[in-house]
Amino acid sequence: MAEPIKYTDLYLYSTTNASSATFRSYLDSNLIKYTNLNYNDAESVAINVAALSTWFDDPANSGPTGDKIQFDGLPVLIFEKLFWESDDKSEKLQKRWYAKSVDELPSDFLTKVSKLES
Repeated sequence: MAEPIKYTDLYLYSTTNASSATFRSYLDSNLIKYTNLNYNDAESVAINVAALSTWFDDPANSGPTGDKIQFDGLPVLIFEKLFWESDDKSEKLQKRWYAKSVDELPSDFLTKVSKLES
């Protein structure tokens, strides 16, 4: 598969757990531009995890639960892998992707992600 030229449109679905705090700290300390969607109660977390579990195909899971990635909690970072963009930015080739932890981010993430303006 082609390498993305940029990572855009970052949304961190988080809660008050330590994993979420670690993810936010990583993004903040690297001045990464993202939107934090923080959910504090168990019902909101469950609703969002269930919704996110309908977004991504899982080629390893073709059983009775379907072929979608099943998330088991937050945090989940959703972002776009941008592969091509027209000069006037009216057309794009991109794929939505996710990471459940900092360790799951692409190795070139910091060099290709949008940063906050200083």
